[in-house]
Amino acid sequence: MVDSRFRWSARASGLAVLLTLVATSSRAFADAPASNDVDATRIAADSPQASVSQFLSLARHGHFDRAGEYLDVPRRARAADAAEKLALVLDREVWIDVERLSPDSMGDVSDGLPRGIDEVGTMPSSARGIGEPIRIARAMTPSGPRWRFSRTTCARIDTWYAALDGRALRAFVPPRLLRDGPFHIQPWQWIGLGAALIASLLLGALVVRLVEWTFSRTRATGPTTGDRLRVAIRGPLHVGWALAAFHVVLPFLGLVRPAEDGIVRIEKLVLALVFLIGSIRAVGVAAEHLSRSEWGLSNPASRSLVRLSARSAHLAAFLAAVLMTLSTLGYDVSGVLTGVGISGIVLALAAQKTLENLLGAFAIGIDQPLREGDLVKIGEVTGTVERVGLRSTRVRTLDRHVVAFPNGKLADTPIESVSARDRMRISTTLGIQHGTSVAQLRALRDELERVARANPSVRKEELLIRFSGVGVASLDIDVIVWLDTRDYAEFLEKREELFFTFLESMERLGVALATAPRPVVAAGTTVP
Repeated sequence: MVDSRFRWSARASGLAVLLTLVATSSRAFADAPASNDVDATRIAADSPQASVSQFLSLARHGHFDRAGEYLDVPRRARAADAAEKLALVLDREVWIDVERLSPDSMGDVSDGLPRGIDEVGTMPSSARGIGEPIRIARAMTPSGPRWRFSRTTCARIDTWYAALDGRALRAFVPPRLLRDGPFHIQPWQWIGLGAALIASLLLGALVVRLVEWTFSRTRATGPTTGDRLRVAIRGPLHVGWALAAFHVVLPFLGLVRPAEDGIVRIEKLVLALVFLIGSIRAVGVAAEHLSRSEWGLSNPASRSLVRLSARSAHLAAFLAAVLMTLSTLGYDVSGVLTGVGISGIVLALAAQKTLENLLGAFAIGIDQPLREGDLVKIGEVTGTVERVGLRSTRVRTLDRHVVAFPNGKLADTPIESVSARDRMRISTTLGIQHGTSVAQLRALRDELERVARANPSVRKEELLIRFSGVGVASLDIDVIVWLDTRDYAEFLEKREELFFTFLESMERLGVALATAPRPVVAAGTTVP
C-alpha cells in the first residue's frame, strides 16, 4: 500500500498554494494604482497630464462620447468608437503613468519634440517589428486649449486594436459589467478570473486522473515505485496543469497591463512553490526506493549516501525555488548568484576539513570498503562498524570502546574487512611426546587427515596436515584447515569440535601430547 504520508502532503500542497496566492496578491497588484485620476489643483487644466488623465477616466467609466473629444480624428462620428478602442489598447499594451506626464500647459519642452507635441508612451510591438510612439498635440477646441491624441496616433488605433487578444468577448458582455472596478479590473473580468480558476483546477484534476488511468492500464499488479511517485506528486502536478490552463486563458480576459503582470507574477510564485514541493517529494520517493531496493538492502552503508544525496537535492531545489521567487519579485538574481559563488569559495576554504570528510563519506558510500555491522581492522584498531556518518565513521572495538575515524582520512587508509572473508582458517601445531614411533606418527597424521576430511565444514582442497620436524620438547605436526563459515561464533564452535576429534584420534592410537607442548596458534584468536 502506498505510504499515507504522501496523501497528507498532497493535500497540504494545495493549502500551501492557496496561502501563497493570498500572501503575494497584494504585492503582485502593487504596480496597479487604484486610479489614474489626478489632483487638478496641482496641475494646469490644459496640461498633458490633465488631458490624458481625463481621457482615461472618462473611457473607463464608459463615457466614450466625451472621451472622444481628446482624439484628433477626421470624422467626429467615429470618435467615441476610437476612444473606446484606444483606451483598451493603452490599458492592455502601454499603461500610461499619468503622473509622469508634464503638468505644464505647454507640455515637456525638453523632450526634443516640436513645441506643442509630447510623447506619452510607446507601443511595445508593431507590424514593422519596432515600437510605435503614442503622441499627443496641443490644440484649440471650442471649450479651450487641451491636449489631444495626434492624428498619426489615431490612425493606428484600428490596427493596434485588431491585435488584441480576447477583444471579441467584450461584444457579449452586458454594459453594466464593463464599468471600471478594483485595480481597473472590470466586473466581467473578475467573474472571468474566478471561472477560469475553477475551470483550470477541474481541468488539471481531469488531466492527472487521465494520466493515472493510462498508467494503471499498463502497470503490473501490486503497488510500485511509480505508484508511490504519482501519489507523491499528484498535488503539484494538479496545480501545474491548472497553472498551464489558466495561463492560456488569461490573455483572452483583456486585463489591464499591471493586473495581468501581477497575475503572471503570482503564477510564477506558485510555480516556484509547486517545483519545490514536487522536487522534495520526488526525491523522497527515489531515496525510499533506493533504500528498499536489493542494492540498498545488500549495501547498508549506502543508506548514509542516499540520505546525504536526498538532503543535497532538497537544498538544491530550495535554492532554485528561492532564486525563481527573487527573480519574479524583480530582484537581480545575477548579483545573488555572484554573491553565493564568492561566499561558497570562502566557505569552502574555511570548512576545508568538513568538506573533505563530506566527500570522504561519498567515497565510502560509493566504493563501500566497509559497511555498518562489519568487523574491520583499521590500523591498530579492530572492531565492529556501528555507524557510517557524514563526518566520521564509528567503530566499536573488541574492548567495547568506540573509535571515530574522520571520513576524509578513512578514505585514504587501508581497511581490512574481516567480515568480507568467505572462509576462516585454523592454523596450529600439535606437539607430540618424544618417544612416539615413526609408525605411530604416520598413523596419527593419516588419522588426523581422515577425520578432518570427514568434517563437512572443512574445505578438502585446502587441507594440509604434515609432520613438520623434531623440536626440543616435541615432535611437531602442522595442521592448516579452512572452515566454510564467516561467522566468528560459528567458527569457534566448529574449531572446538574439530579439536575434540583430533584428541579422540590421539587417544585411540595411544599417542600423547608433549609434557611442555608448543603453544597453539589458531586463526581467529587474535583477529576474529
